[in-house]
Amino acid sequence: MTSDPREKTREQIRRLLAPASIAIVGASADLERFNGRVVKNLLRHGYPGKVYPVNPKYDEVAGLPCYASVGDLPEIPETVFISVGRERVLDVFRKCAALGTPTATIYSAGFSEFDEEGGRIEAEIARIASDAGMRVCGPNTAGYHNFGGRVQLAGIIAMEVERVVPGAVGVICQSGSIGGALISRATHRGIGFSYLISCGNEMDLEMADYVDFLAADADTRSIAIYLEGLKNPGKFMAAAQRALEAGKPVVVCKVGRTSAGRAAAVSHTGALVGEDRAYGAAFHQLGITRVDGLEELLEVAHMFATTPLPRGRQVGVLTTSGGAGALVADECGGLGLEVPPFGDELKARILETLPDFIGVSNPIDTTIAGINSFQEILRVLLDEAGFDILIAVVGSSAQFRHAIAVDPLVRAKEGGLSRDIPLLAYFNPYSEEAHLKMAAAGIPSFNTTEGAARAAGHLSRYAEFSRRRKIEGPLLRPEEIPAEARKILSGAFDTEGTGSGALSPVETSGSRAIGEAEGLALAEAFGIRAVPRRLCPGVEEVITAAGELGYPVVLKVSSPEVSHKTELGLVSEGLSDEASLRAAFSSLSENLRRANLKEVDGYLVQRLIRGGRSSWSEWCAIRSSERSSRPVWEDPPPRQWGM
Repeated sequence: MTSDPREKTREQIRRLLAPASIAIVGASADLERFNGRVVKNLLRHGYPGKVYPVNPKYDEVAGLPCYASVGDLPEIPETVFISVGRERVLDVFRKCAALGTPTATIYSAGFSEFDEEGGRIEAEIARIASDAGMRVCGPNTAGYHNFGGRVQLAGIIAMEVERVVPGAVGVICQSGSIGGALISRATHRGIGFSYLISCGNEMDLEMADYVDFLAADADTRSIAIYLEGLKNPGKFMAAAQRALEAGKPVVVCKVGRTSAGRAAAVSHTGALVGEDRAYGAAFHQLGITRVDGLEELLEVAHMFATTPLPRGRQVGVLTTSGGAGALVADECGGLGLEVPPFGDELKARILETLPDFIGVSNPIDTTIAGINSFQEILRVLLDEAGFDILIAVVGSSAQFRHAIAVDPLVRAKEGGLSRDIPLLAYFNPYSEEAHLKMAAAGIPSFNTTEGAARAAGHLSRYAEFSRRRKIEGPLLRPEEIPAEARKILSGAFDTEGTGSGALSPVETSGSRAIGEAEGLALAEAFGIRAVPRRLCPGVEEVITAAGELGYPVVLKVSSPEVSHKTELGLVSEGLSDEASLRAAFSSLSENLRRANLKEVDGYLVQRLIRGGRSSWSEWCAIRSSERSSRPVWEDPPPRQWGM
């Protein structure tokens, strides 16, 4: 076993995801119940290892001998899937640890995501696992799928399909039902996954560990994530950096843009949801593509796994449906992509090939040119036109007459014409058969004109980001960190170098949150202007600070425990004189007592400034101006590109 802790964790995850033997504790003889479907799914999809059902109620499950306890098994299982009531999990886990079982998946729920007692039990399981050197997926997880290894360790109904297709998209979900939805959609589209992992509460193995594993996995070419929140943002950023260096795009569907979404995510897994703008800034810094829904997550991740990166932003549109082609071109233009007119040489070349063809333009519509025109024009556009991306738009023939445009796309891909140029397809009528043909040929296809155009935008943006990072290196190197910023960061993190030469991401073996006062000081250390302020211990210091800053002022409590102070009554605005300031101080102090916070930096007095703009979010969302060839404000990414 290697001494590198990251490689050690990867090896442990490999053992978890490709075990030679599996014990199913709580297995049911009723194969239509979840605990029975876990066994059924393993068997029906050809799991090559040994399956040991464990349940004292049965002598046999699905034709396999069933054991009363893990202690009765004929061998130590390489992994155990625990699906019993919360009150029994701890005892079962102790027995597995005593046996020396190296890995476990805990399906059972009702732990830290549920109540204080559940959190206490989860903490004890974590302690036992740490002492025994066990690695754990969950609790509160739906399980995982290793498609290439034929390990379907989950009881979801989506696995009722006869066959699943192995592929190159690695999927990580903080929701079991979302994982099932993605498998169902992917199966009907012929899109294959390498792995799909449901994280659960991430008591031990975290989202970042799985990202790091997939970044090093030879069968995975892109990573798709359904994200609710992160327990360790720095560790996740380090893993995402390694995925970027490995050339594996990361695509994220992140919930929590609104307060309702954040509340739902917290109640679901107990994840640290955080401020959505901070996530957006981190995604942009690491080239992570953000999408808005499951369909886009599936389509874009599949595109990245099957498609070369473009050289630039010029898009050619070939269509058998003039209206749909115009919609795609319009969407592309709105995203900052270029849909240039054909040059004279290209026009002449097409007219030479098709002398009766009229209206040569981009988009180029083959509707009036006859059944044989699409394939020849496709060849010319891929081989001679010089476009960076080609989007094929197919009308009703996608559903009824594949010979016109669908089959030519497949032949072009298989013949190597689109080896260096991304070829994307949109079908105007929905055609499952056409989508299946595209997936089998490695051509990304889309259900909407917007989806096809947005995907082209994601592809172009990621290509530009990757090229820029290779030239410029990380956004900020350690030697470039200002001394004052280094002082603040060293107090906030126990950091362990990543080997990437970047400030962020960092591996954090221990960390603490920082309050607003330190956060503003950190921003100023990096040259970002912040509101004039004073941090004060008591009321008299607050009054003095307000006099120096000048009224009106804002009074806040600064604490690393609180992100949204207004909800706790820890902010008072528009204080125009000493009397109103003293009254506000009294009110905030009472609210602070009720909040019962353990860590309080003090009272933050800030000058009230109206009508400004948030340079911090803009600075985070765009690359550092000192490292760019143009000012950061000149080229903001369109929101639709999600980066």
